[in-house]
Amino acid sequence: MAFQSALAGIMLAAELVADAGKLRRGQMPVRTSLNMLQPLGTHLSFAVGKHPSGMCICQDRDYIAAYDGKYGAEQL
Repeated sequence: MAFQSALAGIMLAAELVADAGKLRRGQMPVRTSLNMLQPLGTHLSFAVGKHPSGMCICQDRDYIAAYDGKYGAEQL
């Protein structure tokens, strides 16, 4: 739906402004969920842990090694 794409763009722009201006006080939530056919809730964003199956690319050792090699990221 077109309004979902528009909202995604607005949310991305807001994140870019918040990041560039160092306006964020705490850690970012991991997931934001909206049902565009329902009224907005009070809690839209929440933390989500990694899937226990290990089937996420973020848990793949080769991917992590390549990412660390390219960006010099540290393991958290």
